[in-house]
Amino acid sequence: MTFDDQLNIIMFENIISVMTPEEGPTLLPDGSYKAYKQEGDYWIYKDKVFDQVSSEPPTDGSHNRQEGLFGSPKSSEKKEK
Repeated sequence: MTFDDQLNIIMFENIISVMTPEEGPTLLPDGSYKAYKQEGDYWIYKDKVFDQVSSEPPTDGSHNRQEGLFGSPKSSEKKEK
């Protein structure tokens, strides 16, 4: 649990229960966040903090590079021997 100064909320991870063969029921975060936001004298519960949806995955533009992961030409650009 943490206080976010920019959003002015108390934020915490949403926890779900999953069954694992080794440990049985285990609590894990699911990647979403819940929060309490102060409005006047009250703290109001917010079920979702981040609810933006993108049609494209986030990227830094590196997918347009001419070389592969380790600097070699991409497989589609390799010369036939």
